[in-house]
Amino acid sequence: MEPMDTDKLVSLVEALLKGDGQAAAALCEYAEQYPSEARYMVSSLGAALSNLETRDYAAFALAAIGLPAATAIPELIEALRYHPENYVATPLVVALGRIGPLAKSAVPALIEALDVGDLSVNFHVAEAIGRIGPAAAAAIPALSTLANESPDADIREAALLAIKQISEA
Repeated sequence: MEPMDTDKLVSLVEALLKGDGQAAAALCEYAEQYPSEARYMVSSLGAALSNLETRDYAAFALAAIGLPAATAIPELIEALRYHPENYVATPLVVALGRIGPLAKSAVPALIEALDVGDLSVNFHVAEAIGRIGPAAAAAIPALSTLANESPDADIREAALLAIKQISEA
C-alpha cells in the first residue's frame, strides 16, 4: 500500500463512519504502515468507535498510530466500559496500551475490564497497564490478585511484569 492522497483518505474515513468494514480494514492497514500520516485520522477513528461494526478496526488503527492517538482516549474508555467482552475489548485495550503513559485516565476502566474475567482481555489489560507505567499505580492491587489467582501462566507473568514496570519507572 502506498501513501494516499487526502481525498482518498477522506473517502475511506467517510465510508468507515457509515459502517463499511472494507474501508475500516483499509484504514487499519494504512495506519499500521503510515502511522505518522494516519494521525490526522484520529478524530474520525475516535468517532468510529461508537459503531460496533467498525469499532475493532478503528481501535486497531488507533493502536497502530500509538501516542498521537491520545486524543481518542475518552472514546476508547467509553467503548471499553460499554463493551468489556473479549471480541470488542481486546483492540480497545491494545490501543490504550500503545498510547502508553498518556492513557493514565484509562486505568480505572482497565481495572474494571479485569472483572469480566476473560483470559484474553486480562492478558492485554496487564500489558496495557504496564505500558502506562507509574501513573497506573492504582492497578497494583488488581494486578497482584491477577498474578496470584489467574489460571493462566502467561497472564500471571504479564501481571508481574506490569507491576515491575509500574514500580521501576
